[in-house]
Amino acid sequence: MVIQNRSYRLATAVAACLFLATSIFLVSWSFFPEPDSKLTAGTSGSVATGELTPVPSGPTAAPTAAPADEPVQDYPGIDRSITADWIFPLQVETETPVYGLFGSSRSSRRIHAGIDLYAPTGTPIYAMTAGWVQNIDDFYQGLSEIAIANQDGTTIRYCELIPSVSIGDQVVQGQQIGTLKQNYDGTCMLHLEIYATISSDPLTQTENLSDYLHVPVGKKSYLRRRDLVDPSAVLLTMRSPETGNPADDSIFKQNARRTREPVLFN
Repeated sequence: MVIQNRSYRLATAVAACLFLATSIFLVSWSFFPEPDSKLTAGTSGSVATGELTPVPSGPTAAPTAAPADEPVQDYPGIDRSITADWIFPLQVETETPVYGLFGSSRSSRRIHAGIDLYAPTGTPIYAMTAGWVQNIDDFYQGLSEIAIANQDGTTIRYCELIPSVSIGDQVVQGQQIGTLKQNYDGTCMLHLEIYATISSDPLTQTENLSDYLHVPVGKKSYLRRRDLVDPSAVLLTMRSPETGNPADDSIFKQNARRTREPVLFN
């Protein structure tokens, strides 16, 4: 009987202690505030520079789409915010036959590095943007090329023409820089090439078979400098030098995308 009484008293004492400990814990917990969202994770009392972004529960939300009016780059190499300020180099209706499209076949190892804009002999050619004349040289069948290093950091090569400027001249946008003339085959065109940078390296590089930054290369090569850009896509942003209107509101409305039919600029 004595042993039973002692066991009963011991059990009662243990239960009382557990009850007291639980009560103390609950009372103490109520005095602690909720964690501060300004506390840096993994630290004790350190204040972060800004509030932590709440972590959503459930599946991770998809990234927010870019604003609808954000500029879209339609072609690699040059940002559209630059070329949108350029103007079309001719003030007459012109067309580009399939043979004159960028990337069309030329020989067993070469493809076309520019776009040909056919127009009557004597047609004036205008600077698409401001810059300085970096080079003038012979190009094809007795006609010349003008390479202009533009103020925006790009280079435009105007070819198969008679120059009206000289090396080193400063040119402003819309200034006449040359005139078209028939070649020996009886055709008359502006051959236009565009490059993403300015460099002292030559534009024609017959040994460059595959090293291109912005245009695709297959079994054939453009044989040009590595920063060559597809000019047909760039021309879609042009404005008339006469009216200043965008291409789709001027006489230069155009569709220079690759097709099997001649491309008409009208």
